Amino acid sequence: MTKGAPKGTQVPKSKRQAGFLVCETCHRTVPYQGMTEPVSASDPWPQHRCGLEVRGFDRFTLDDPFRPALDS
Repeated sequence: MTKGAPKGTQVPKSKRQAGFLVCETCHRTVPYQGMTEPVSASDPWPQHRCGLEVRGFDRFTLDDPFRPALDS
């Protein structure tokens, strides 16, 4: 028999979050709906062509860091 979390403790549920995958090497961003929990090493970010190699994106962010903010 396996035991779950002790009563009274809540495990936060992961939710979908719209944002961008970012490659710091080639300064590329791609719109992506990711989960709020960090990606584990066994489940890396999607891959893309970065120069002559294919590699995973570096991070997920809510804002596009390479697009200037709109001034109002």
